[in-house]
Amino acid sequence: MRSASQSVMEAANWRSHYADKVANSTLYPARVGNTYTASLWLALVSFLETCYEGAMADGIDPADAAKKYAGIYLFSYGSGCGAVLMQGELADSWPTMVALFKVRAALDRRARLSMAEYEQLQGATASPGQAGAHTGSHFAFDGLKNQERKYSRTNAV
Repeated sequence: MRSASQSVMEAANWRSHYADKVANSTLYPARVGNTYTASLWLALVSFLETCYEGAMADGIDPADAAKKYAGIYLFSYGSGCGAVLMQGELADSWPTMVALFKVRAALDRRARLSMAEYEQLQGATASPGQAGAHTGSHFAFDGLKNQERKYSRTNAV
């Protein structure tokens, strides 16, 4: 039988473990919302970029900072009653790639729109999925030809 002090210690260890090993991977998904299939990969980017930024802020080589994690675990549970747990290792070059991500900066640049502003933006052009629709992408859907979706490059910012 566990004593009350053992239970308190286990809870403290769990919280510490979660804060150290898991919490950083939840930052971006919490800001973006439900991304379905992309959620696992957004969590990975959240972890990697947060680890990189923290190491840089502390004056530590990001490759050395990541070594404390003893691998990276990715867990995904699907609505089809299936789950997968994967373990990966970071290549030594990971900081070079992560420095290019800048996902946090992109999230920080987002602007909140009122429903009226959103509807006005969507109403200014064709409906999404129709030829000529404005999506803010660097590509525009031009319609179907021979049962193939056709796109053209735009000058979106």
